[in-house]
Amino acid sequence: MFSFTSKRERYLWLATTIVLISIYSTLGLAGVMVEKMQNRGVLDSFYVLFACLTLVVFITQGLKTRPGRMDIAIAIGLVIVVSMVVVRMGIPLVERTHLIEYGLLATFIFQALEERDQNNRKVPLIPLITIGATSFFGLVDEVIQALLPNRIFDIRDVGFNVIAAVIAVFFSLLMARTQKWIGKRRRSR
Repeated sequence: MFSFTSKRERYLWLATTIVLISIYSTLGLAGVMVEKMQNRGVLDSFYVLFACLTLVVFITQGLKTRPGRMDIAIAIGLVIVVSMVVVRMGIPLVERTHLIEYGLLATFIFQALEERDQNNRKVPLIPLITIGATSFFGLVDEVIQALLPNRIFDIRDVGFNVIAAVIAVFFSLLMARTQKWIGKRRRSR
């Protein structure tokens, strides 16, 4: 039987479940929603809003301690770099939503596994498990779409989901290393 190692781990798995249910439950409506937002000229605004909220989650989930000025400065720098990479990818805005959805999902999975590992329930290869699980959920997303009358299976979307997982894991690992580096600098003073 699966048991949580802490309240934080339970919260992270709950957040993972909510994100996954949100993704899957909107599959039938997504095309209609995107079309209506494009017609009203608000798709870009919604994308920017959700991208910013996702980056806030990346940062807050990546920080284990109360952030200092250096933590905040480095986090902002990392967010800017990741944002510029995503913007320069040259993919349509609609496809970039996969980066938000599956980046968020991967972040919660990664943090839940990290929390479990840190509470003496060893989890090997957390980055690979996170990327694999997120990729699997993305594949299931596309299989569900193949069964819906107004959607199609698109292998490129599976690729975007994998890219989102890799970016989220990279960002999470970078935030953890940065926190350790800053902690060492603080203790050495």
